Amino acid sequence: MPILTVGDRYQDVWIAGILATLMGAANALFLSWIASLFDGRTVVEFLEALGSSLLAKITGLIFVIFTMHVASITLRDFGELMVTSFYGETPLIVFLVVFALLTAWSAYAGLEVIVRAAQFLIPLTVLGILISSTLTFRVDGLENFFPLLEKGISPVVRGGITQWAFYGDVAIWFMLLPHLNRSVRHYLFMPLSVLLAGGLLVTVLLFIVISLGARLAAIQTYPFLLAVETVSVADFIERVEGGFLIVWVAANFIKIVVFFYTAVFTMGKILKLNDYRPLVLPLTVIMVSLSILLFENYDQLRNFFRPEVYAAYVSIIQVFIPLMLIVVWLARKKRGRAQ
Repeated sequence: MPILTVGDRYQDVWIAGILATLMGAANALFLSWIASLFDGRTVVEFLEALGSSLLAKITGLIFVIFTMHVASITLRDFGELMVTSFYGETPLIVFLVVFALLTAWSAYAGLEVIVRAAQFLIPLTVLGILISSTLTFRVDGLENFFPLLEKGISPVVRGGITQWAFYGDVAIWFMLLPHLNRSVRHYLFMPLSVLLAGGLLVTVLLFIVISLGARLAAIQTYPFLLAVETVSVADFIERVEGGFLIVWVAANFIKIVVFFYTAVFTMGKILKLNDYRPLVLPLTVIMVSLSILLFENYDQLRNFFRPEVYAAYVSIIQVFIPLMLIVVWLARKKRGRAQ
């Protein structure tokens, strides 16, 4: 992700990361308040309870399209990394199909299997990021932070908006609320998770600037991988990019499987199916097809994450739909009082 957020922010990219985290946490708090109105129901069930059956299906379909799209993009990003940096002779389709089948199996096995995998992989991912980042530290790299705000505040705000868009992913919990333990039904986990994820992002950005310098990082396809490849501690700890690969695979797997499961589960709700599992295979085929057809190359994928494109796209999920829910809820509440 850092390559998508450096751009013209250069050495101030970490400031943009902090700004994005604060914006994302505030938005997540807003989404948490809306989720508290659902009373443990999905957004589709909530709208149906308000008497808006057609609107419920349209909203659910938007969630399916969004989650399938994000899962496909993440799958393609993973495949591009494997082909570009590790297995240049292996066709891209091999990684896409293998990883998609693993995702499909996990979704078919159910949410409990996904959660158990996440309980193991997420701490591994966080620990791997922290260790890898620490190993890239160089004292002489601290000068890469200066001069601060070289191009003014506008590039930082632009970068903050770009990164803020990624935090809109928490909106998928609108479809997973029935699975939450009652002990976390106050929904504060949304802003807290954004703050923790933002802390990791800022950490990565800081160490990329320290180890490479922002201008070099800006022209790299995978700057964090390059920073890890330069690690050399006392001529003893070297070639640690294999650990980075484990972290990357774990992180991508969790994101893809959560979004894919949300898509399958939501489609099952829309179609009123008792069991969502018959949808797993056809949606897996669609996910792989989209990951191939959406972008001809990695440059097109990177261009999709420009602020004017991706931020506007994600705003449908994290701004437009929540506002629509409030309007519908207030209208039904007002009508109920009138009656």
